[in-house]
Amino acid sequence: MSTVLRHTGIETGAQRLPAQPVFDYVALTAALGNYKRPRDRITRLLRSGDILRLKKGLYCHAAAIETGALSKELIGNLLYGPSYVSLQTALAIHRLIPERVHHVTSVTTGKAKRYITPVGAFIYRSVPVAYYWRGVELAGTQPFSAYLRATAEKALADTVYFSSGIESVADARTFLLADLRIETESLRSLDAALFAEIAQVAGKRSLLRVAELLREVGA
Repeated sequence: MSTVLRHTGIETGAQRLPAQPVFDYVALTAALGNYKRPRDRITRLLRSGDILRLKKGLYCHAAAIETGALSKELIGNLLYGPSYVSLQTALAIHRLIPERVHHVTSVTTGKAKRYITPVGAFIYRSVPVAYYWRGVELAGTQPFSAYLRATAEKALADTVYFSSGIESVADARTFLLADLRIETESLRSLDAALFAEIAQVAGKRSLLRVAELLREVGA
C-alpha cells in the first residue's frame, strides 16, 4: 500500500482521493470524477486495501486507522446516529473496569443495531430520548479523533440500565464490586449527584439503588 498524505488530498499511486480520513460515496465519486468508471475504481481500491467500506456509502482510508488519525470511537458516532460511546467501551476508557474491550459499544435513541466492519464490531443499545443526553461529553479536540461519549457516571448508568437483578443496595454493591470489578476508590471518585440525576430521569429501580450506594460510599 503506497498512500501519501498531502495537504491537498490523499494520493494512492497516481489517484487523488478525498482528503478527510472518513468520507461518503458522494465525496469518493467526486474525487474519482476523471475516471469513466468510478465504481470499478472503487472496487479496485477496496480490493487493494487502500480504502475500507465501513457500511454502505461510508468509507475510510486504511492508513488513517493504522496511524490513529481516525479513532474507532468517532467511527462509532458516524456509523449510526444519534449515538455516543458508552457501556463497556466507556467504562474501560474511564478506567472503571479492568477488562480490555475489543468492540465499540454505544447508546442511541434509534433501534438497537450491530455493525461488523473491517476495523471491528460496533454495537448500539437503545434508550429513550429524555434519558439520552444526560451525562454526554465531547472527548478530544482534534479533527477526526474527537467524539461523543458518556461521562464515567453515564457509562455506569447505561450499564446498569441494561442489567437485571438489581433490586436492593446489596444487589448494587455485588454488581459493581464483584460483577464489574470496579474498585471502591473508583466509585468514590464518581459524581454521586450527577448519577442520582440520571437515575431520576431513567426512573428505574436498579439505577436508584446504585445511586443510594454511591451516596453511601462517598459519605
